Amino acid sequence: MPGGLKKIMSASRSAWLGVNYDAANIHRAAYVETVDGTFAWKAAGPKQDETALLAEVVDRVVHYHAKDVKGSAAAVTLGTGEVDNQGCLKLLKKAGYHGAVSLETEGEATGDAALALIRDSRQYLIWLMEQLG
Repeated sequence: MPGGLKKIMSASRSAWLGVNYDAANIHRAAYVETVDGTFAWKAAGPKQDETALLAEVVDRVVHYHAKDVKGSAAAVTLGTGEVDNQGCLKLLKKAGYHGAVSLETEGEATGDAALALIRDSRQYLIWLMEQLG
């Protein structure tokens, strides 16, 4: 829901209430159980802009999940999907953010594929942080 996170955060200015921001989540509306008992992402509503949403609450972010996705597929290697992690990290830097940036995936890849996703995403994240200074 557009404006929903900003509205939630306006309920309290307490330092104890912060945002654990995952820019990939805006690309998906809900995590739902399917008929066969598995779980899947189902998009709903118009696509929103993760950097615009972040700009509304950037001063309240206490943790950032670096994750990338393509459509409703599982998480993909950072920099290969649709999530503007670079734009989000630029906003965080400009706002003076000094919190954690955690590489996140959904754990669907196994074995060598998981190791490659983690390795390549880590390399991209390091490169991106270097670019941002």
